[in-house]
Amino acid sequence: MSVTVELSLPSRALSPNWTEGEDNRLREMYPTRTSAEMAIDFGRSEGAIRNRCYRLGIKGKAAECWTEEEINALRLLYESHIGKPVPLTRFAEKIGRLRSNVSRKARELGLTDLHRKDPEKHWPDGAYKSYRQYETKEELTKALSKARKAWFVDHEHPRGALGMKHSAETRRKISRAVRQWQVTETEEQKKMRYDKAIQTKLERYGTGNPTMLGQNGFSRCKGGKRPDIDNIYFRSAWEANYARYLRFLCGRGEIRSWEYEPKTFVFHGVTRGALTYTPDFLVTENGGKQAWHEVKGWMTSKSKTKLKRMAKYYPEETVIVIGEKEYKALAQYSGLIEGWE
Repeated sequence: MSVTVELSLPSRALSPNWTEGEDNRLREMYPTRTSAEMAIDFGRSEGAIRNRCYRLGIKGKAAECWTEEEINALRLLYESHIGKPVPLTRFAEKIGRLRSNVSRKARELGLTDLHRKDPEKHWPDGAYKSYRQYETKEELTKALSKARKAWFVDHEHPRGALGMKHSAETRRKISRAVRQWQVTETEEQKKMRYDKAIQTKLERYGTGNPTMLGQNGFSRCKGGKRPDIDNIYFRSAWEANYARYLRFLCGRGEIRSWEYEPKTFVFHGVTRGALTYTPDFLVTENGGKQAWHEVKGWMTSKSKTKLKRMAKYYPEETVIVIGEKEYKALAQYSGLIEGWE
């Protein structure tokens, strides 16, 4: 049985234009006024006030100043509800804060972030497993599916809305509001939003495109960790062999050093297609000169786009592509290189 939900959006939600004067008033008022008080002054919702301040990077006094007593109470709350739903709403009402503010503070303290350093503290049954510990996409998908099904067995929908859906009219209103917001967003705001999203992915997963972890679009590629190369995960046998080749050159004193995927380059302002690029190897020559080496058995359209954008956004960087011809030229010396696949 499905239930249709009608959502009535305020007229301001469909025309969320903020003037420069309003932004300046926000900066002046936010440190000392509550969101509820400013909502009345501006004729907007509290959520609109908080969201605008967040986009402008304005931080309020009330949101920042947590007392030591409040922090200890929040830690105790999570410690006493390990494996059980945490009553955040009741706790937020008790200390006079918004639930969203409490949730953010809990994430800052590492209480709810699933990628924290000590996840077993809040997953005593060992159910949690770091994203990067899964060797294949299939293993990860099965684990996530199993965990999600188990969660729904023990929990109801957090807002009692299981089976509900928006009406067609509501979806149209939401669509119009989103399009209007996209039109009014400045280039600086887009860049800030985009950079923050990419930085979060880099911090959590080590890549700007975590959905590709464990995936490989080419059947001949053998992704996996190589015990003979410091147990580093390589996406293909070609990459692993090239690492062995660079190690061979280091041993002969022909190059100073090499690193595997030490840096991800962000294409600021780009919103479609290739958003980031992580070259395979950083090679440092004896004289100190550095260059990026990219091993490419197949040059796909996406790979071409990344290389073009790399040349455009980072012209000072040198990228050397090791294609099929170059790789096969190296392979003839495979008998001299230990561990060659």
